[in-house]
Amino acid sequence: MNEFMGKPATKKKIECKGVHIFKLVGGKIAELHFMDDDFTMFTQLGRELK
Repeated sequence: MNEFMGKPATKKKIECKGVHIFKLVGGKIAELHFMDDDFTMFTQLGRELK
């Protein structure tokens, strides 16, 4: 198994929501903006934010 940020894998699922906005120009991605809920993800992983 692998680890993530120094924590060993547990096979437990987590839920993390976010928004990704793509700007398409000529059928190709020209810009990408995103905002993910890292606080919820880290909390579920048992990590503390400093």
